[in-house]
Amino acid sequence: MNNEQNHDYSDHKHDYSEHKHDHLDHEQWQADHQSWHIEHSKLLATLHSIEAEIHEHEAQILMHEQEIMTHEIEMAHHEEIISAHERSGERTGHDGAQVNHDTQHKSHKVFACEHEQLKERHQAICNKFKELNLH
Repeated sequence: MNNEQNHDYSDHKHDYSEHKHDHLDHEQWQADHQSWHIEHSKLLATLHSIEAEIHEHEAQILMHEQEIMTHEIEMAHHEEIISAHERSGERTGHDGAQVNHDTQHKSHKVFACEHEQLKERHQAICNKFKELNLH
């Protein structure tokens, strides 16, 4: 008898059993990977959404800054008119200056409200990041 005919095949049964377990491990790992890919995609979508909110918020801040600068220029002009009015001592122009002042003050209240909205939006965006850090 040659060596081939005396070969004990019982160890093959054990090998097949190990292979079966290995295949099950591989299937689980692939399922884990698929789950992770999906989770990563959702996280990236969330990050992109927050990033878009930040860009929009930045644009709103820039617009508010421009409005404030324009308001500052208008206030300086109004103060020049008041100063000229005081120097002249005349009543002429007083009513117009008062109307201008009232308009400026109303604008200031609008800007204050916009600033509060920007502050709330900023806090909401920051809170979203804090929530992400908790997960």
